[in-house]
Amino acid sequence: MIRIRDATGDGTVASKLVELSLKATQAQIEAPSASGQMLLELGYRTVGGDFITLEYSFIDLGPKKIVQPELTNWFSNESDNIHQEMYDLATKGKALGGSEVMPLGR
Repeated sequence: MIRIRDATGDGTVASKLVELSLKATQAQIEAPSASGQMLLELGYRTVGGDFITLEYSFIDLGPKKIVQPELTNWFSNESDNIHQEMYDLATKGKALGGSEVMPLGR
């Protein structure tokens, strides 16, 4: 097995584990991150599920680049009639017997 883990030390838990055939002579594996420090390990998994490292190497992919997600204002496009629309969705057009029901003859 080949295990690649982020070893930058910034709390990131990006990793990838790939099982290979014993007859494999080469493998192409996409790294879990395009920057930072990576720990590349060659090893095997025991019957109990533990990973035993046979050989390892640290790979420096340069300074860690963290892209912050763009903040979205979820309420910027809210309808002026949002409460009625939500009520209509909840009741599916059926009167529930509340304030929307007017008694006849009054």
